[in-house]
Amino acid sequence: HTSNDTIANCGAPAFFYSAVKTSVATLAEMARPFKILTDRSSYACGSGIGVLVGDRDLDTDPGLAETVIVEAWSDTEPTPESITLNERSANSMLFEGVVPTTLSAPNGGDGQISVAPGDVVTVRYVDALDCDGTTGASHTATAHIDCTAPVISNVAVSGITGAEATITWDTDEPA
Repeated sequence: HTSNDTIANCGAPAFFYSAVKTSVATLAEMARPFKILTDRSSYACGSGIGVLVGDRDLDTDPGLAETVIVEAWSDTEPTPESITLNERSANSMLFEGVVPTTLSAPNGGDGQISVAPGDVVTVRYVDALDCDGTTGASHTATAHIDCTAPVISNVAVSGITGAEATITWDTDEPA
């Protein structure tokens, strides 16, 4: 932290934009500074879960891309696994990675989270010193596991010409 890292500054957008030093699109994906999020709310069984952590005081060497450890667990594997996230680039203060998932039985320490249909996966980042001065602040993000493929029905073709056609269908899940 620096002398400018005050409660007032942490809530000021100008401070956040200058501290993170990245694009507006990246800031929008965080939604709020110094937290954790998954890149989607739902994942297929066995797919990796994208995770992003933003924390300016984790970037202790502006010339080096650094790492941070997060913990992840599921309803099927309640004992957390440690997952390493890598800084996007030197001095970006944004750390990203993938939490691997598997349908196999839990095997503690294998770096994968065992999941089953309907599980919730939780990823936790513990901030040593949060922006408001709280030590050991725990931040979590969750994602749902959906192992059931959508059912497609009522497939129809209309407007057929030599150059195009319209195909419509219904599914039992939103796109």
